[in-house]
Amino acid sequence: MRKALVSLALAWVLGFWGLLPCDCGQAQQTNVLLQVIHVDTKEEAQGVVGSLREGKGFDELASELAPEGLKGKKGYLGDVELGKLLPPFREKLGAVETGKTSEPIPGEGGWFIFRVLSKEDASRYEAMEESPQFHLERGLVLGEMGDEEGEIQAYRRAIVLDNGLPEAHANLGEALRRKAMRALQGSGPGRRELPPWAMELLDEAIDELKAAIALNGDLWEAHFNLGLAYAAQGLLGLTILEFREALRIRGDSGDLHRAIAQALILEGRLEEARGHLQKAAELGAEVEGLKTELERRSKGRKGK
Repeated sequence: MRKALVSLALAWVLGFWGLLPCDCGQAQQTNVLLQVIHVDTKEEAQGVVGSLREGKGFDELASELAPEGLKGKKGYLGDVELGKLLPPFREKLGAVETGKTSEPIPGEGGWFIFRVLSKEDASRYEAMEESPQFHLERGLVLGEMGDEEGEIQAYRRAIVLDNGLPEAHANLGEALRRKAMRALQGSGPGRRELPPWAMELLDEAIDELKAAIALNGDLWEAHFNLGLAYAAQGLLGLTILEFREALRIRGDSGDLHRAIAQALILEGRLEEARGHLQKAAELGAEVEGLKTELERRSKGRKGK
């Protein structure tokens, strides 16, 4: 499982705006109670299915193979609304009968296998002690499944239980940033203004990311996502500062060198950008598009 909500590849493709695919069809209102197992590969997922067919219990397997924070509750994920999920999860889980398990479902960071629970069975797991780590991990799983609101609520609950958990603040901040950026979807290619409600979310996202950094200054993801949030506000100077902090921690990341080069180009600091693009290329990042933009701007500057 991913430990913080950041996708450098996605941020590069979409600039600094962080938009994500949105399935806007009619939402189902059906809720399901779930347990979950997560493994890295399709082959491992097929092995889990084989073990279940041979009679091994889901609880036993989930105690070993559920996301770390969910192991104490035997992989219990809780109540999930199908209509809020991405299509692969919504469609496949909607076809699973109570008491049965799903076929393996691919996600961003591996493969999921779910068991649909009755209310009676779910009550046993609900009675188990909750922990901040449970809600932190639950938020990660729900986010990967596409339930944005459930993800945010889970991180908020983790913070209520332990305000000193930097990952919870970092993940909440990034989830809020992404939600704010959704306001740009469907608004046309040239628009870069956020409505007031999205600006408020963005301010809250920045506060949460700052809180995460105050608790642990070495979370490169928090610095990077804070930089993205500043970029959405047009504060490229602060964006560059945060990207540099991320780079201090992850200096071997070609994607980070590319991201800071992009910000520097937008800021007009072309020679600095050139150095970061060269380093990004050396580290294997795709830079051709930015190199073209850099040369275009350099020629325009010389022609003045």
